[in-house]
Amino acid sequence: MVTTTFPQKVASANRVRVAYRQESTYGTAAVGKYRKARFADESIEPLKETGESNEISDDRAPGESVVTKQGGGGAINGEFSVHTFDDFIQGSFYSSGFAQANFGENVTSALISFDTNSGNQRLVGPAGSADYWSSTVGLASNDVIQVRGSEDPSLDGTYVVVSTVPATDPDPMVVSRIYTTFTPTVQAAGEEVQVVKVGTLVLSTITVTPDGGDATLAVFNDSGANAAFANAAVGDLVKLSRNTGTTANDVLARITVVTDDDTVQVRRFDGSNFAADSTASYVIDFGAEVSNGTTGSSWTIEKQNTDLTNTFKRGTGQIPDTMDLSMSPDGQVTVGFGFKGKVVETKAATAATGLMEAASNNVTSGSRNCTAVIQAGAEFILRTFSVRIANNLRENDALGQVGPIAVTEGEFSVTGEINSYKTGTANGLIAEGHLDTSLGFIIEDDNGLAAAMLAPRVKFDSAQSPTTGKNSDVVERIPWRAGKPASAAVLTYVTWI
Repeated sequence: MVTTTFPQKVASANRVRVAYRQESTYGTAAVGKYRKARFADESIEPLKETGESNEISDDRAPGESVVTKQGGGGAINGEFSVHTFDDFIQGSFYSSGFAQANFGENVTSALISFDTNSGNQRLVGPAGSADYWSSTVGLASNDVIQVRGSEDPSLDGTYVVVSTVPATDPDPMVVSRIYTTFTPTVQAAGEEVQVVKVGTLVLSTITVTPDGGDATLAVFNDSGANAAFANAAVGDLVKLSRNTGTTANDVLARITVVTDDDTVQVRRFDGSNFAADSTASYVIDFGAEVSNGTTGSSWTIEKQNTDLTNTFKRGTGQIPDTMDLSMSPDGQVTVGFGFKGKVVETKAATAATGLMEAASNNVTSGSRNCTAVIQAGAEFILRTFSVRIANNLRENDALGQVGPIAVTEGEFSVTGEINSYKTGTANGLIAEGHLDTSLGFIIEDDNGLAAAMLAPRVKFDSAQSPTTGKNSDVVERIPWRAGKPASAAVLTYVTWI
């Protein structure tokens, strides 16, 4: 077969690949395997500002051009899917990592590996610690964990601990995957793997309609007295999953009453009723979360035109300055990140030692996957929802340096806007009253993976509902701004994967 040779090759957008890795030192290209990014468009480009010399010439010629500033940054925009953008979301929150405040058992290690035994998935701890999972980390049978950052993204997910094997070096822990069909997989140690305890498998007595009439409510009582709800609070979101049998109660719910360490009342968010159930084992999963913090992270972001030869653009010191997420009933949920960085340069070779795939979870849409918008603890009917995070970064320039020597964070500000049809409800009155409320949303994909964003203290600005012409709906447009609560984060993002 004859191969046609083209004298000139023009780069195609369909052949652009973007990959990234977190840096150990700001502005120094990260070393190791890079994670491929999923994106719809990007603009990671160099920044060079020039000025014309003010010298006067008697031949009317312009003064020479002088480079006055160099740097680089831009944006990566995509269509939201659960877990896919967690690295950049963590960076946007200036958080040290995903965790769960209700539990203290977290570990991040480059020495954790995966293997199989008799068809079971096992997580293997580092060599030299014969009782790693139970003593060092503090995990036990029936704990629910979330695994994140695996080189093979299919290994990321939620597992129930079946058993730990103390006195074995290295220490294997047998786990069982939940929420998704899964084939146990082997993976050698190498990349950092994060293990976060997010819940417990409890033997629960379930009482539906505890108030005698509202079947969207149910009481879960841990008859094993494991203190599964010791740190739970009213307003916490949990994912419920029956270990075996009916899946009718496998839903996201909100804790409405905490009776004691072993008993909580929850309400379904989807508006449907709990199914009657006898005593059964249920996973109570609080999810892994990030909240606004003060720990910055920078990335090396590398763009390659794969249809050209040795053509790379590499941005170092890239820090998320802004994050925008929006949803409407007639399109995909979109997310975008604006970066400020040290420099973006053209390179003839990649800095990556290899590539890791991105998570392949489903793209979400506003009409199908936005399962709840929550205002003051209750569902809120909206047409559109948007949120913007701004870190108000400042580039720290210095003499003799190409690009900033550092980037300093400013105020963590959270703003957004909601649009709702004007009806007989009091949406607009909420804004006019200028009272504190709370606001958030839940996105759940077609496979049951979910994410939520919650702002516990919000004020609405004035509602505007202009009449735009005949044969049109009247829509209220209400901007909002998050403030600092007395004893909570300004904004929290939670995932169930």
